[in-house]
Amino acid sequence: MNRTTGATSTALPMPSSPSLQPLISQQQDADDENDGDLSVLPSSQSSPLSWDHLRRQARQVENEIELKLASLSKLGASVASRSNGSLNNGNNDSLPMGKPSQELEIEELLKKLNSVITSMGEVLERPSATPTNPSMIHMLERHKDIMYDYNKEFRRVKTNMKAARDKANLMDQVQDEIRMYNTSNGDGSDYYLSERNRIEGTHRMTDMILE
Repeated sequence: MNRTTGATSTALPMPSSPSLQPLISQQQDADDENDGDLSVLPSSQSSPLSWDHLRRQARQVENEIELKLASLSKLGASVASRSNGSLNNGNNDSLPMGKPSQELEIEELLKKLNSVITSMGEVLERPSATPTNPSMIHMLERHKDIMYDYNKEFRRVKTNMKAARDKANLMDQVQDEIRMYNTSNGDGSDYYLSERNRIEGTHRMTDMILE
């Protein structure tokens, strides 16, 4: 039986501000399933994203970085191999001397991951909106550690690729000098041997620095 009292007619209105609503809820999770655009990040003009949504974004971006880092690492190994081969056969025309598109993509993904992690930290700083627990703090730190490792690996691969390109450029210069010497002197075998020894010495020093 329904009973009607005077008190029921004066019920307080529910808060409409997003900052006052619980951000971790079943309804928000359902909404997040339909939101796969990682380019949409919180801003001062938009409603804050939920913790679960940001966590899924972080994992998705990390997976993308993982795949592209593996691809860039393979490319770096290929560049290094072809660079070493060019030292023996005098041909490095096939070496990619520009900045690979993978590098630009990884740079953008790392920026995006940093933005997502920053937003996760902002969520934890709003205890009135999101009940914070130790597991959430641990998860945030874990994502920070992963981003640090990705940045470290990215720098290592880029350094190795730059060293391979520099080696190829140096070989180009030496070959040009050899051709000029041959044109003017007829026989550049001694000069070629001396320049080859100089290049190999430079490569050994570069390898020692990279190690």
